[in-house]
Amino acid sequence: DATEKTRFVLVDAIGVTEWTLSNGVRVIVKPTDFEADAFDLVGSSPGGFATLPDAKARALTFTESVLAVGGLGGLDAVALQRWAAGKSAGASTAIYGSSERVSGSGATSDLETTLELVYLRMTTPRRDDDAIALWKENTATKLEQTLALPETKASRELTAALYQNHPLMAPTEPADIRAIEAEPALAFHKDRFGDATDFTFVIVGDVDLAVLEPLVAKWLASLPVAGRVE
Repeated sequence: DATEKTRFVLVDAIGVTEWTLSNGVRVIVKPTDFEADAFDLVGSSPGGFATLPDAKARALTFTESVLAVGGLGGLDAVALQRWAAGKSAGASTAIYGSSERVSGSGATSDLETTLELVYLRMTTPRRDDDAIALWKENTATKLEQTLALPETKASRELTAALYQNHPLMAPTEPADIRAIEAEPALAFHKDRFGDATDFTFVIVGDVDLAVLEPLVAKWLASLPVAGRVE
């Protein structure tokens, strides 16, 4: 039952509550009154590019960027924008050196929409080859235009020096952008976000625990898990 959970107060003195959901996902909640009708959410898990050999990780640096242009589920980017019109809700995914993360924020009145978007971002990214091809060409062209700038050259040389020419930190070239392949990117996203076992979500803002709890059970407890621990 996805709605089953263990609930306990983590630090009563500061009003932080933690739920362990039926799928093992941890949710830490801190209600605040700093800003009315607003909240922020971050979910993170160990892993990231550190799970791959450097050469393969380098080729997948832009995984989330190329998938972000495709929409979600059965909705392309334009249809998704129409679906969310009039709502203050948003979510995005990102992969870092040793972790992956999903972020969401919006109005508390649109809390469920944000949680649904978090669920969809993690489970049903949409591959749109036409949109990806356009993104690749636009991004590569823009990069070509900036490479001649002195500040760009200085920044790239500084990065190379700071990270001792580590392959994961090598400056991006236009050819790198044009060589991106959609299928490996989609497979890597599914590997990183397709098992939520070791994800921890933190929700902070103008939230009511009684309202939030069933929504968290509906969307976050439904995330797929396979028991992975990293």
